[in-house]
Amino acid sequence: MHEQSLPTQEQSQYRYPGTQPFDKHQMDVFYGREKDIESLLDFVAANQVVVLYSKSGLGKSSLLKAGVIPTLETSGLYKPVLVRFKSHDPQSGDTPLFITRKNVVKGKFERTWLDQVIFDEPSLWHDIKEQQIIADNKQPLLLIFDQFEELFDYPDADINDLKFGLAEILYTLIPQRYRDVIEENNEVLSKEQFTQLHNPLGVKIVFSVRADRLHLLNDLNDAIPNILKNCYELQPLSKEGAEDAIYNPALKKSARFQSPNFTYEAKAANEIIAFLSQNGRPIESFELQVICNAVERDVIERGLRKITIKDLGDLGGKIENYYNDQLNTIKDDNDRIKARNFLENGLIAEIGERRRSLSIETIKDRFGLDEKVIAQLVDTHLIRAERLPDDSFAYELSHDSLVKPILKVKSTREQKARESQLEQDAIDAREKEKATRSRLQVYFVLGAIALVTAILAFRSYREAEKNLALARRAIEQAIKPMIHKLEYQLALDAVLELKESPAQKAVFELSYYYSAANGISYDTLSQLFNQVSKVFEAPEIKGQFQSANNQPGVARTTALLNLLKQTDPVLFDSMSRKYYPLMISFGNFELAQTEVTMWQYNIYCKNTKARDIETTAPNWGIKGDFPVVKVDWYDAVEYANWLSEQHGFNPVYNIQKPDTKDKARWRVTIDVAQNGYRLPDSREWRFAAGYKQNPEWQYAGSADSLDAAWFSTNSVTKSWVYEPHPVAQLKPTVSGLYDMSGNVMEWCNDNPTEIGCCQDAFGCKMVIGGSFLERYTLSQDNCGYQYPREPPSPGKPEYDDTFSHIGFRLCRTIK
Repeated sequence: MHEQSLPTQEQSQYRYPGTQPFDKHQMDVFYGREKDIESLLDFVAANQVVVLYSKSGLGKSSLLKAGVIPTLETSGLYKPVLVRFKSHDPQSGDTPLFITRKNVVKGKFERTWLDQVIFDEPSLWHDIKEQQIIADNKQPLLLIFDQFEELFDYPDADINDLKFGLAEILYTLIPQRYRDVIEENNEVLSKEQFTQLHNPLGVKIVFSVRADRLHLLNDLNDAIPNILKNCYELQPLSKEGAEDAIYNPALKKSARFQSPNFTYEAKAANEIIAFLSQNGRPIESFELQVICNAVERDVIERGLRKITIKDLGDLGGKIENYYNDQLNTIKDDNDRIKARNFLENGLIAEIGERRRSLSIETIKDRFGLDEKVIAQLVDTHLIRAERLPDDSFAYELSHDSLVKPILKVKSTREQKARESQLEQDAIDAREKEKATRSRLQVYFVLGAIALVTAILAFRSYREAEKNLALARRAIEQAIKPMIHKLEYQLALDAVLELKESPAQKAVFELSYYYSAANGISYDTLSQLFNQVSKVFEAPEIKGQFQSANNQPGVARTTALLNLLKQTDPVLFDSMSRKYYPLMISFGNFELAQTEVTMWQYNIYCKNTKARDIETTAPNWGIKGDFPVVKVDWYDAVEYANWLSEQHGFNPVYNIQKPDTKDKARWRVTIDVAQNGYRLPDSREWRFAAGYKQNPEWQYAGSADSLDAAWFSTNSVTKSWVYEPHPVAQLKPTVSGLYDMSGNVMEWCNDNPTEIGCCQDAFGCKMVIGGSFLERYTLSQDNCGYQYPREPPSPGKPEYDDTFSHIGFRLCRTIK
């Protein structure tokens, strides 16, 4: 099965590989990139380290595999070694350094006289020097790292091992450890061997990386200085290059192709190019190949020999339909459902919209797919199998550009399922009403006495049903004031009154905990509840459930989540997405719809013992659905790190505390490239608030609109005390964000010294957004201290101004 999964030169091929990148056996049908091949090789000849980058879908892997590598193998100028890490798979245990070493030696670690110095040393320098000795220094090595961004999925220790290993082969003639051994025993090597040892390795490196991940290479700067100095950007296909890529492969005559040779009418080729470049879009190689692959399949099925505009059909639908069409070739319904689950939830990380790669063992264990179905998916070109140097395999989607179409198909299917369920519910309701009317008609025939009895019985039934519904609603309504008062146990007890079995109660407690922490509505929570409780009530996991449910406190939450993840990863992913704070996307970042509330922050306090929220309550008291205030900048970033850890994200803040009590001595470094929660910077905040669309940053309505924001005019109580209000009570911005002007100001990551707002750099951070204390709703720049000032003097003022009007909302980098 594995051998068939990887096409060879002798196997039947498509002229247009579709989602697959070209490989070296397809160099004769790889057109449109001749200038890039020549230019990149010239660039490599002039530089020791080169970074090849472009946005996904432009064909970097194809350029390397079908262009650069075959050209080098023909010329003999360099010996190319292609390296690909794949996503981190803890089960395999292979590190990036070890994968690189295995590719260099082609899986066979040699023995040479170098082992007389240090025997079988597990270093990249050792392996490359031995290859140089074996080849008698004939060809310098060119290491080509394809999709190098995958390195950063690995642990930091693995990344460090690789980067310093690469630095050694680039910049070290002979490592000091070898010099030490030779100095101790100067007879260990012959004169000829000593000369060979001093021959430079002459290694060159090409890193191929997606443009949106290019910044990650800065993490290698300490080992490979100026790594981004020599960058070659692969541009989209030119119109001429696209024409070559469309016309020329079709004209090739060879028995190895599945289709006979054919031609394109000029109008048809121009139509494809016009579609790919509509609205000024760059022409992406991936989309061109998918469309031409679909055309080639039509050639095979319909016996076409000349493609006209009529033969093209709907070009837009070809890319979106490609996924469904290929998936539907799996005839067995059960296998198709498993395959869909594997593709949509196993090979795609929805956060960040990126591919994952999985080992064959993981695929079998988690998704129940056998090798026959996996082979079929490879044959459809939805996934590809990559042979690793140890002859094992990893599987992934064929291309990054498949991610969004697959997620769109998934979203559309789920929406249709919801609509279908609503329609079925309506049908069921009508049938129930019809059955009720039929019963009443029967009762009428039975006579007046029977009819009266039936009517009374019916009324009693409906009354009881109505009373039960009212009781449920009453309990649900009771939850809100409990949240308002931070009465966790009372609220939870009220919710559990609605549930029956231990599984229902455990799942609802788990769900309720997370929903409260992240502001999820009760209705949204209820939609998930029945699905999850059914999983935990399944007989086959009864013992596991009981064990997880018996764990104390937060450990129970973690155990139940892990059990759900193992048992039903699809449902787990769905439920996990509901747990995240409600966020609005703004391109490369997302911002929370609301400011963090007292309820949310107190869950953090109770779990971490970070502080007692009671002791730092504002003068208006603790109200759970109010924005949290009286938190300094450090409190906000510690909360963000904690929530990141709860959701499996990488923390953004590295917090060093020389003195845990004196925050003025704390040092915080910020890495906004991490995917965890953080505070926004003021530029992001302004953009989200609509600054680009409206220079005054107004909400819907005028600057003083009472239905848009809380400010001094509408935030004063009868006792003439100013206070904020529950979040999300007034109109949102056009983007769906609440309280972006007024209510409370919000901490940002910025240092405000740049705008002259603070005299010294230390101890200040930007606050933004306006508050309930101000006369106007317009958002404006303000300055707040990064650490607490002295507490207010005795005799509490009308409002406590030590952060009493400052809160925060969460942000997250998503690209």
